Amino acid sequence: MGFNVRKYNDTLLIKPSEKSQKKMADKLHEIVFSNKAVSQSVLIRRLNPVITERENYFKHVASKKVFSRIDHILIGQLKRWAFLDGIPTSRIGGC
Repeated sequence: MGFNVRKYNDTLLIKPSEKSQKKMADKLHEIVFSNKAVSQSVLIRRLNPVITERENYFKHVASKKVFSRIDHILIGQLKRWAFLDGIPTSRIGGC
C-alpha cells in the first residue's frame, strides 16, 4: 500500500494513494459479493477485520475524505447486497 506525499507551502500532507484506495474498495466489493447467500451477521464478521486493518494502517495520515468515500462506496454495495434481484424476500424485514 502506498501513500501520496505532498508539501504545500509549509504543510506536509500525506494521503493514501489512489491505487491503495482502489485496492481497498475492490477488496470490500469482493467480500460483499462473494457472500451473497450469507446472513447479515456473517457478512459483518467478514467485513470487520478488513475495515479495521485498513483503518489502523491509515490512521496516522490525512485519510478522512478517503474513508468517507470508501464508506459511501460500501454503503452502496451493501444496499445492492440487501436487495438482490431474484431473491423472493429482501434481507431487510423479509419473511
